[in-house]
Amino acid sequence: GGALHLAGDRTVHLVVQSDMPPGTERWISSGLFDPGPFAVDPAAPEIFAGLFPGRPWRTPGQFDDVNLAERWSGLRVLAGDNHTALQAAATVCRREELTVEVNPESLNGPAELVGRQLARAVADSDADVLLFGGEPTVTLPAQPGRGGRMGRLALAYGTADWASPPPPMLAAATDGVDGSSSGAGAFWLPGPFDRAAAQAALDEFDSDTFFRRTGRLFQVPPTGINVRDLVIVLRNPAAIQG
Repeated sequence: GGALHLAGDRTVHLVVQSDMPPGTERWISSGLFDPGPFAVDPAAPEIFAGLFPGRPWRTPGQFDDVNLAERWSGLRVLAGDNHTALQAAATVCRREELTVEVNPESLNGPAELVGRQLARAVADSDADVLLFGGEPTVTLPAQPGRGGRMGRLALAYGTADWASPPPPMLAAATDGVDGSSSGAGAFWLPGPFDRAAAQAALDEFDSDTFFRRTGRLFQVPPTGINVRDLVIVLRNPAAIQG
């Protein structure tokens, strides 16, 4: 901490990349450059005391130098977050004269449940492209297979109760790493699939094996950037191909 102390009277221009929920980017490490103070969980001092007995608690941003806030000078730019990524993708779609729907709610909760919810949202939409962002969760059993939240979400999406084949979708972690999977996420593409194998992969938390065997694992090198997860659904492939 105390990075702002090192700046002295210099002007600081800070570019922030956030993998936090919207509006909370000051919670990440770049918050070291802000005068503060910052909101913390009420239980934080007690947890800190248990981890570091004898060390004094100090609220983040509570500096010894009371004039530090007055010395702050600079520019803060939020250059990348999940919302920015979704809006950029939407702009590309609209340039191609496609109708696009950006889900206003951040994806959260169990990945399997989120995948089912996405299936219902897609079935109820008339847009050519649907975009979702956020970071669902996975609670692992004692002996899980290989995979991550995006692979699990994709499995739940594809095996939902569809009246017709589900539209193609990509679920991906923007940092290129989806949990213990060997990929960044997975594609769900229309066409026949082994439903029993897909259900077994869900039950065994083993999405990596299922998508790798079907050639639908989304593999990219680690990106070095993390703005949470993105889900892209091509609800009207005919319009996109045209």
